[in-house]
Amino acid sequence: MRLNNVAFLFIIATISAVAQRGAHEYQVVESFVTRLSPRAFPALPVQVAAALEREGYTIPQSWNDSLPHNVIVGEFRRRGQRDWAVLASRNHESRIIIFWNGLDRDTSYVSTREDILSMQDQGNRGISYARYIQNVRPDVFDPRCGNVDSTSSNTDHDAIKDHFIPRESDIFYFRKGKWFDCPGEELISMNPDNVRMCGFGAERFIVSLVDIGYGRARLDVRRNNDSAVVYSIKLMNVSSGHYHAYEYHNGNLYVLHTRTSSDESRRVDQRWMDELWRYDKNKIGNKLYAAQGLDFRVCPDEHRTVAQVGDEIRLLDTTGVEIRKFTKSEFLVHGIGDLYLSNDYLFVFNGDGDGFDTIVRLNMQSNSLSRIALQNLNIGSDYSFNPIAEQLAASNYPWIVSADDRELWESEKHKVTLYLYDLISRNTTILSRSIARDFNPVWIDEGTIEYTNPDTSQRVTYRLQK
Repeated sequence: MRLNNVAFLFIIATISAVAQRGAHEYQVVESFVTRLSPRAFPALPVQVAAALEREGYTIPQSWNDSLPHNVIVGEFRRRGQRDWAVLASRNHESRIIIFWNGLDRDTSYVSTREDILSMQDQGNRGISYARYIQNVRPDVFDPRCGNVDSTSSNTDHDAIKDHFIPRESDIFYFRKGKWFDCPGEELISMNPDNVRMCGFGAERFIVSLVDIGYGRARLDVRRNNDSAVVYSIKLMNVSSGHYHAYEYHNGNLYVLHTRTSSDESRRVDQRWMDELWRYDKNKIGNKLYAAQGLDFRVCPDEHRTVAQVGDEIRLLDTTGVEIRKFTKSEFLVHGIGDLYLSNDYLFVFNGDGDGFDTIVRLNMQSNSLSRIALQNLNIGSDYSFNPIAEQLAASNYPWIVSADDRELWESEKHKVTLYLYDLISRNTTILSRSIARDFNPVWIDEGTIEYTNPDTSQRVTYRLQK
């Protein structure tokens, strides 16, 4: 029997969420989850049931179905081949094991997770196991991941849907010897709450965050050139309100987590902590660094990470170990502004609040500093920096915080000039001019800047001269 009218469902996704009713209570209930022997499924091939039994696996049962479930059959590798998938539990941890062609000697597995993380608080109904797998036909799911195209022959066989009942799921699709993890259709329909661009050119990605409730978020990484999802992960306590909460480099996702969910709770609980984590291609996370009020940047080749904590800059190695610490007095700046990284240099922007007038360049190998003065450019809020080519595209369009200020600026018909400034040669090139209009420059690759034409409002590009 399937229960549809549940008044309140609380998703338990991590131990921190479990703590809301007490970790011990969840552990006790999890130990009493119904787990069936593989022999309870007579349709399961005998050799498959024997292999599962021999390895000590049982099949956990969710609250929403009174009949034996979490054993499915489908064409998961190719059309015409009969494969079996089993949600198998051992030592309080479950994974989906796929037996290709029903053979115990040819297997694959996906989505390993502790069983306590699949427990669900249903309020007055108590705590129950809430994980459920299902066969999905290729014509009814949206395979927006890994460049899988639902209209092509690449999606001619079934997928596996891994539910966390009732509202979220992952779809696993096997292609070219690899499992692709796609968000389920109920997650695809949600609009992202936060979007960030990372990298340049072929390595330019869009990272978007979708709040899926109860402190959880789904992060999707898409290639900028074709919007294919190359990475998708669901995490707890992502610092979604932070202006720079995540970066993506070389298959690794860097995420800033905060133990508390709001600034108000930070004021009440002084033990809060920001934590920088790196999630690898297999979605295995490692904590790199922790501090209150943490900001971070990662080099394109990932050999250095910069952590900003208050008025300090801290250089970290690939494991998060602190190598060197700098104070703002060493940078000779009023305050630390925007940070940019290439593989060799850290660029620190400094100004008085109405713009910036200096860039400090730190050589991360020699720890030597150089200062680049920009007072003559009168730069405001309209700029974009390319740390790889050391090129700054910026205009004198000011910081405007209200509609009234914008209206006044436009009525006075101020002249605005968009510059391209080379930090190496110190040469300045004028790209465009406008009357009271900003340009919104954006570097789309290491050698190309895109900005708005003030006359047509169309986006135009400019290639750096070699």
